[in-house]
Amino acid sequence: GQEAHRLAIDGDRRLTGWLTKRGWGEYAAAFAAKGFTRAGLGALTMQNLEDTVTDRADVREAIWGAIEEMRIREKEKEKDDGSRGREPARTPKSAKRPRTN
Repeated sequence: GQEAHRLAIDGDRRLTGWLTKRGWGEYAAAFAAKGFTRAGLGALTMQNLEDTVTDRADVREAIWGAIEEMRIREKEKEKDDGSRGREPARTPKSAKRPRTN
């Protein structure tokens, strides 16, 4: 509907911002035309980039590198979020010692 049409024209604003911040804003319309979003960047393949940024291999490589860095940061964040503030489960000392009564 109208939302899909708007997305095709405007693209995902977060993705447009991500590209623009890194100097690749001129490719935002091409990413929007393919329906790519900022949330879906991590799932893109090099083939997706070749189909989107057809004229500049150097730009494709730079975008690919930035996506790879983002994937690494997101994995590290997930790892940190998963372990932060939780103590490992411990067996109480009383359960470890056999009773001697």
